[in-house]
Order: sequence, then C-alpha cells, then structure tokens
Amino acid sequence: MEIKIERPEDVLPIMKEYDLPDGLPLYRALKGYTVLEAVQPGKIGNVIFILAKKEEDGKSSYKLLRYFKTFGDVGIDADFTPKDIDEAVRVVFQTMAKHIL
Repeated sequence: MEIKIERPEDVLPIMKEYDLPDGLPLYRALKGYTVLEAVQPGKIGNVIFILAKKEEDGKSSYKLLRYFKTFGDVGIDADFTPKDIDEAVRVVFQTMAKHIL
C-alpha cells in the first residue's frame, strides 16, 4: 500500500479498508506524506498503526501514527529522520515494543 496524501479524499481508501469513522484527523496528520503501510493488530481491534514517509531536501522522514477508531483520534508515536537503516529499524522496534509489552 502506498498512498500519497495531498487532499482529504486521499485518506478514503484507508477509511474504507479499516472502517474508520472520521478521516479528517488522519488527513491532518499525514498531509504531505506517503502512507507506506497500515496495520490493525488482531488483538487490538480499535487501533490502527500507520507508517508514513516524506521526502524533503534529499532526506526521508517518517511518522509512525496510531489511530483510535473508537475516538477518531490520531497520535504520533514517532516522528523521525534516521541517519541510516539501522537507526530507522531501532526507532520502529522501540516504538512498537511500547505497545506490545
């Protein structure tokens, strides 16, 4: 899944796939980013995690978002520009581990 978010209607495929009640908070958090992946963990049915990327000045920046379906609320768990792939993997691993443990 790669979806460039430039207009509010760009979040419609994500809203449809995950049956989201409100896409405006998602649009605001993702404007200018490309959604790389969205997952809904099996045991946590009211939360969706979204990994997004933005290219700017020759560098890639990433956001790891949490969308609560129950509230229509978006939280940014990580917002980072890694120096290398190892740093990116560490940030994602540490961020996701907070939700697993």
